[in-house]
Amino acid sequence: MFTSEGNIFPNFKRITIEDKDVIQSYTQKYPPYSDFNILSLLCWNADENNSYSILNDNLVIKITDYLTENHALSVIGENRLDETLESLFSLGLVVKMVPEFVVERLDASKFESTEDRDSFDYIINTLSLSDLNGRNMKNLRKNVRSFQNSYPNSNVKALYLAEKDAQDMIMSLTEKWCDSKGFNQKEKDDDIDAIEKFIKYSAQFKTSTMGLFVDDVLVAFTLNELYEPLWVMGHFGKALNNYEKSSYYLEVVGAGWFNKAGYYYMNLQQDTGLLGLREAKMSYHPEYFLKKYTIKKN
Repeated sequence: MFTSEGNIFPNFKRITIEDKDVIQSYTQKYPPYSDFNILSLLCWNADENNSYSILNDNLVIKITDYLTENHALSVIGENRLDETLESLFSLGLVVKMVPEFVVERLDASKFESTEDRDSFDYIINTLSLSDLNGRNMKNLRKNVRSFQNSYPNSNVKALYLAEKDAQDMIMSLTEKWCDSKGFNQKEKDDDIDAIEKFIKYSAQFKTSTMGLFVDDVLVAFTLNELYEPLWVMGHFGKALNNYEKSSYYLEVVGAGWFNKAGYYYMNLQQDTGLLGLREAKMSYHPEYFLKKYTIKKN
């Protein structure tokens, strides 16, 4: 693996785009847990303090907790995990967002694990979401029809982030969306910073951006990363509140596009415990979750 003195535990290296190959070399053989996704680590990094370390040939990340603003640790890998966790606890930080397969390899007599429902990744079957078949999709079908009936002149287009017009439309909608949510200045700045970073780094990843237009006005967008050969990581999705059901419509259309292109699963990431976000993501009827846990010493 790619290691140097600066990223070997107990040293942590701040994450930059130059660490893409290093981090992906440790994560690529595992399911795409969003917390370890390099593009996500670059985007949600307003204070530039997200960092990583290599410990017993496992990848350790130190990030700012989404809700508490405190630092937290997590780990992905399969090697000498009991010893690895003991070392992490020596730093005095919370250990959370730990993938289920890691927890299954820990000695339960030494560590207590608790499901962290707020951090579960939602895994969506793109065919199921795009077809909308079955009784469980009744409400989602209703939402999609409602949008189509209200806005018969709407259409979905691919957006190209290298184009300034596309960038300007996305950033303008993001600012309006933040204002509609009543964000304080820091919350708004962090959200805008994350979108700007996705645009900045998008050329170094395989990405797909979709825009929903009504009367040539952008009313919703999604920013996605494509994994070979089956996966999509849904990084961002925003919609103007006054265009009701637009977010549902765009996700359903997008799922159809991805499925036809050979991407059969989409990770919509976690809901961070926000009730509205949880209700929206549950409405897509995830096929399963990538579960994560908070770990404590017994």
